[in-house]
Amino acid sequence: MAEARSQQTRPGGRLSMSPEALERQRGEMEQARAEGMDYMDWLLKQRMAARGVAWTRENYIDEKWRGELPDEWDEDEIPADLQDWEKGGP
Repeated sequence: MAEARSQQTRPGGRLSMSPEALERQRGEMEQARAEGMDYMDWLLKQRMAARGVAWTRENYIDEKWRGELPDEWDEDEIPADLQDWEKGGP
């Protein structure tokens, strides 16, 4: 019996998601939206939680930018529950 794969290769080498993977991603996107979060930030929060890393402003910044912050950034780039407009940059 063939094993289900989450990605398949299309002609030209492009990857295509399986119907199961697409359905899982839709569910994740809906959950992120329900929590008022950007999908990529929601995924980062899930990965941090799985590793036991607390969801704090400092940990988020470290995870997102890996210690190399962009020259210009705004507090709006941080999830709303971690923003500190008085603190400004890290």
